[in-house]
Amino acid sequence: MSINLDIALVSAIIESGQMAEALSLGADKKGILSPEAKVYWDSLQSHFDKFNQTPSIELFQSNNSTYEHKPTGDSVESLLHQLKTRKLKQEMQEWIYTIVDDINEDPWKAKNTMFQAAEYVAQNSDEDNQIYIAGENADYYINKLENIANNDGLSGLAFPWESFNRVSRGLEAGHCIYIYGRQKSKKTFLLLYLALHYWKMGLKILLFTREMSHEELMWRMISLGTKLPINDVMKGNLTSNGKEKVAKFLAELKESERFIISSDTNGINGFRTAIDRIRPDMVFHDYFKAMADDAMGDASRDPRIFVERVVDQIVDFMSSRARKKVPCFFVGHANRTGDGSKGRSGTEQAWSDHITRRVDAAIRVISDESKTALIVNRSRFLQEGMGITVDGTLCTTFGNLVSEGYDWVESKADNNKKDFRKNASDRMSGGINLEQFRRT
Repeated sequence: MSINLDIALVSAIIESGQMAEALSLGADKKGILSPEAKVYWDSLQSHFDKFNQTPSIELFQSNNSTYEHKPTGDSVESLLHQLKTRKLKQEMQEWIYTIVDDINEDPWKAKNTMFQAAEYVAQNSDEDNQIYIAGENADYYINKLENIANNDGLSGLAFPWESFNRVSRGLEAGHCIYIYGRQKSKKTFLLLYLALHYWKMGLKILLFTREMSHEELMWRMISLGTKLPINDVMKGNLTSNGKEKVAKFLAELKESERFIISSDTNGINGFRTAIDRIRPDMVFHDYFKAMADDAMGDASRDPRIFVERVVDQIVDFMSSRARKKVPCFFVGHANRTGDGSKGRSGTEQAWSDHITRRVDAAIRVISDESKTALIVNRSRFLQEGMGITVDGTLCTTFGNLVSEGYDWVESKADNNKKDFRKNASDRMSGGINLEQFRRT
C-alpha cells in the first residue's frame, strides 16, 4: 500500500503538471517518499529545475524505463496529505515504543523522551508545510546548484533580454514584478509582449484587464504576435500574407488554450479565486489599482491605504498562499514629480512608495516614439540602477534589444525641462501672470 501511494503521487504530478504545488506542499521533505518513489521524484525534480515544467508522460517514461504510468484520479494535495499522515503515524508509533521501553527502565527517562518526541513531531510533521528545518533537504540544493550551472546560471524562467538573465537567476516562483510609467509609455504593450513571450515558451498565461476590453487587448496582441504595424492592423490595411499571419496566430492562440484573459471586478478576492481556479504558470495584471478602488468603493478616504493593502495581499498571495506559486507582473503609474529623476528614484511611483518596498523588482518604463527604456530602480534579484533600451516601434520590432543602457533618457529629461521653461516664458510674455500660469 505504501509503495502504491508513493507512485500514485508521482503519477498525479505527471498527469496534472503540478510539480510546483507538490514542492510548495512539502513533497521533498525527508521521509515522505519511499526509496523507489524517491528515484522517480529526483528525475521529476531534475527536469523541473532545468526546464521549469513538469515532463509529459511520454518524456518521463523515455527517461525512466522502469516507470509504468497508472492514472490515479486523485489530486496531488490529497495524496500528499495521505503520505504525510502515514509518515506521522509511523513516527509516533516509533516514539511510543521507545517511551514504553523507557518507562519500564526509568519513568524519569521516559518523561524526557516524551518531551523529545513532542518537539520532534511539532518540527517534522507539519500538515501545511509551514515549518522548515534549515538544511533538511541538502540534496535539493546540491542538485539545484548543478542544474543552475548546466542551465546557463538560470534556476527560473528566462527574461526576453539576456542583459537581465546575466545578472539574475531568472524569474522564480512567487516573484512579483512591478512595471510602472507615465501615461502613453507603452506599459500595456510591454505587458503583452512579456505575456506572449512566455506563452510561446509553452506556459499557461492568465492576464487580468481592467482598463481595456478583451477586444482592445486582442488587437494589440495580434499586432505583437504577428509583428505587423499596429496602424495597419487597426485599419485592416493588410496584404494577403499579412491576413494569413493573423489567421495563423489566432488559430495558435485558440488551439493552445493557454492564454486566458479575465476582466474580474471582484477585487483581490476575484484575483485570488481566478488564479487558484485556472492555475496559470504566469500572471499579469494591467492595472492593479483597480483592485484598491474596488475595496475603497465610494469612500472618500486616502486611497494610499487601500493601495498598500492590495500590494501586500498580492505579494503575500503570490509568494506563499497561492495553491500554485508563479511569477506575477502588475502595472501602475508613475507620478509627475518622478520625471526629473530619470527613472532612478524608488519613490516616483504613484499612490505609495510602499509598492517598491514589497515587490521583488520595480521597473520604470520611459518611452518615446521609437524606443523604450526599462530601468530597475528597486530589486531583490536584479541589479538596481541597471537598465536597457528596447525598440519601441509598434509592433514590427517592439521589444527587441537596442542597447544595454538608457543614456538617452537623461537628455530627454533635460530637453523636457528646457521646453517647459521656454513655454512658461512664452506664456508669461503673452500677458499671463505667474499665478495664472501655475494654475494652468
